Amino acid sequence: SFKQRIFKSKSFFVSKFIGYVDMVSILLLLEQMPRDVTIDMHMGGGEVDRLQPNSTAFVHRVPNLFIVQTFYNGKQDHPKTETVRALIWLREFFETTKRIIGHTESYQNYVDSGDDMKDYLQRYYGSNLKRLVQIKREVDPDNYFRNPQSIPPSL
Repeated sequence: SFKQRIFKSKSFFVSKFIGYVDMVSILLLLEQMPRDVTIDMHMGGGEVDRLQPNSTAFVHRVPNLFIVQTFYNGKQDHPKTETVRALIWLREFFETTKRIIGHTESYQNYVDSGDDMKDYLQRYYGSNLKRLVQIKREVDPDNYFRNPQSIPPSL
């Protein structure tokens, strides 16, 4: 039978290499990674970088080296302490890497719940945000097509 799961995701783009000390800081945090937390990394570059950032809604092009997605996919019947520990770890990993790497972009298809990422529109759409809001206002002024992190008809 199907059992419900608790899912939480965070992502960021990496656009620079880091030094040894910073790498050790991240590795120490990774050693504490709770079970049911996964980290995916995907390379950037190639064909994606041939287009200009304003060519599509996908603004994440040069100089991004790769994208990191961390997510928790825990079973509903796990002890609550495990779930809380995993969610705290995800937030801590995101904030630590933000401080070390200085990431400012997140991938809109790896949706963060938004409860602790207040700048999600800027992180998802960057310099394309104003143009996308204008398109939204023209195509869907009543915001019929929406979700908690959709592009709004106005800022």
